[in-house]
Amino acid sequence: MAERVQFRNIEVSLSGEIFDRSGRQVRPRPNGKVTVDLDGTGRKKSLLASRIVYEACSGEKLPRTSLIRYCDGNPGNTSFENLVVVSRRDLLRDTPGLRKKKKFSEKKAASIAREYNRDERKKHNFEGEWAHPSIADLCRKYGCSRSTIQKIVAGEY
Repeated sequence: MAERVQFRNIEVSLSGEIFDRSGRQVRPRPNGKVTVDLDGTGRKKSLLASRIVYEACSGEKLPRTSLIRYCDGNPGNTSFENLVVVSRRDLLRDTPGLRKKKKFSEKKAASIAREYNRDERKKHNFEGEWAHPSIADLCRKYGCSRSTIQKIVAGEY
């Protein structure tokens, strides 16, 4: 039987097994989460099994910006030796495919900026044909967020 570590109100083994306070094993759901009562109040929380195993076995509390990766690539293997901590920033920097892909090309962004053209609309007091498009109108038209349109208009996209 693998060595168990007491972690808050539960026990965790180095092999990645999690046991509730009555000693029953709690199995992770397909999404990798387990539902446990960590503080003994009877309120259960759904947490990532890998995060619980890492925090219990290492004795350190992970910041929210940290992610757990699996050495062998198998998320079903939550043994402590298989877990590695990486920061979100490092993961995005080292894995270009995970970076957010821009929704619009430079040409399309320039077209949207010209369409908005706030200075020209301001000259005409935002009246008549110069009343639109507002940022909200462009969001609806192009199916994107307000911050995306604001970045395009400000030239930061």
